[in-house]
Amino acid sequence: MDILDFSHLHLHLHSLIAYLQAHPHIAGLIAFAVTFIESIALVGGLIPASVILTAIGMLIGAGALPLISTLIWAMAGAFLGDLTSYGVGAYYNERLRQMWPFCKYPKLLATGENFFKQHGGKSVFIGKFIAFVRGLVALVAGLMHMSPLRFVLCALPAAILWSVVYIVPGIVLGRLSMALPPETAAKFILIVLSVVVCSSLILIGINYFFRTLAKITDSAMKSLWRYLQKHAATRWCTSLLNTFEPSAYAYRQLTLLFFVILCMGLFIGMLYGMLHQTGLTYLNQPVFELLRSLRTEFIDNIMIAITLLGDKHTQLIAGALLFVWFIKERYLWLALHWAAVLGLSVGMTQLAKSLYFSARPAGILHQQLTSAFPSGHMMLASALFGFLAMVLAHHLPAEKRQTPLLIAGFLILMIGFSRLYLGAHWFTDVLASLFLGLACASFVFLFYARASGISSQAERQKKSPIDVNHQSCKAGTALYTFCNKYRLHAFSVKKTAIAMILIYLVSWIGYGTMQFKQQQENYTLVHLPL
Repeated sequence: MDILDFSHLHLHLHSLIAYLQAHPHIAGLIAFAVTFIESIALVGGLIPASVILTAIGMLIGAGALPLISTLIWAMAGAFLGDLTSYGVGAYYNERLRQMWPFCKYPKLLATGENFFKQHGGKSVFIGKFIAFVRGLVALVAGLMHMSPLRFVLCALPAAILWSVVYIVPGIVLGRLSMALPPETAAKFILIVLSVVVCSSLILIGINYFFRTLAKITDSAMKSLWRYLQKHAATRWCTSLLNTFEPSAYAYRQLTLLFFVILCMGLFIGMLYGMLHQTGLTYLNQPVFELLRSLRTEFIDNIMIAITLLGDKHTQLIAGALLFVWFIKERYLWLALHWAAVLGLSVGMTQLAKSLYFSARPAGILHQQLTSAFPSGHMMLASALFGFLAMVLAHHLPAEKRQTPLLIAGFLILMIGFSRLYLGAHWFTDVLASLFLGLACASFVFLFYARASGISSQAERQKKSPIDVNHQSCKAGTALYTFCNKYRLHAFSVKKTAIAMILIYLVSWIGYGTMQFKQQQENYTLVHLPL
């Protein structure tokens, strides 16, 4: 028996929908209050705005609420919340620094100020979409004497777009639920809202956990690095990881090495579990059945498009084009490591498939006969996107490094989810492939960062290779000379990022357009015998 009685749940949902249809202003006021509070400095993080707005969007999609008026209420709340924060900043001005909580936690205000100084007036627009500075930027704009007219011209379009971005996904999900039978629709809505709530809580927990872990790890790696350098018997380890002093950058190489070891350990643990059918393998069938029960034609098309981005043909075409572009720009050191990560990820995928065979899940029209383990899509996506994100982050200032990593992480997870949703792999296949792909990306990046660190250090200190490598071997000096000759220090993050995006888009659209119809047929659901 189900834990929840979905046969009655859909009746309660219909009652709620009927009530809201009769009183649409209530949902409008809720949308206004949520977006208003979310936009107030320091207060916004106290309410689960994403959950509430997703629910409102689903009710709009299900026909319970009017689209235009609810959106207007949400936009008005977001804009007036920003305006209130701006007014508080302009009115209290420098007195804010003596007021609680800024007097006790001055970093809160400093975060918003740094962001505003970095991006100028456009920070009001950009900051609206970044959770940790959303309310602070408007407050700081008032503190920094930004003109009211200029603030309004930035804040109004940001409020409009932000409200749409938060509500539209819910509208899409609401439309999808309308195509399902009543009981299935109730189950679908409940599952989606549960996932949104759990995801929000998990993200908050993960953020706190990793911030704390990063501080502990950072301190531990510094201590370990100093220990390794202090003792002659272990000093060779530091020379392998890096070839210059001081250790402000070098000890992070040690952290990356431990990350490689961790990913490989997790991969081996996953492989052991699959070989002995223990651990996470118990989730394979439930995850498969759940995602199969939620399949619709509309979502199928989206997931097929996403899975085509991770397809080996798309990845290898884009990889070859990027390699040529790196050569053209004379980023030969990057081109060398890009070829290495391509070869390593493809080679590890083929090696794993030859060593262990796992039957693919049944249930689609044209099921591949090759081993489900590992997932080639996930391997290539995590290795290639992961490496490119690490390269961009490495050449960016510390405050901007999260952006390419988050984008790559989102793409990797979406490709992995598409493989599960379409029934091409088991859950453990995808998860193990993620760990192996990240290990490949990090391992190759370890060597790339070692050389680029030499170049960037010399560039910052305006020293010769000999000065930078005064405690290093001749090989380090030769490595620097190679990097300097081929302009590694002249690396353009913006130009490279644009080239990466355009090349992947062209490869994805080109290959995807040719294969989309075939993939639709391949992933068509078939009846499974009881």
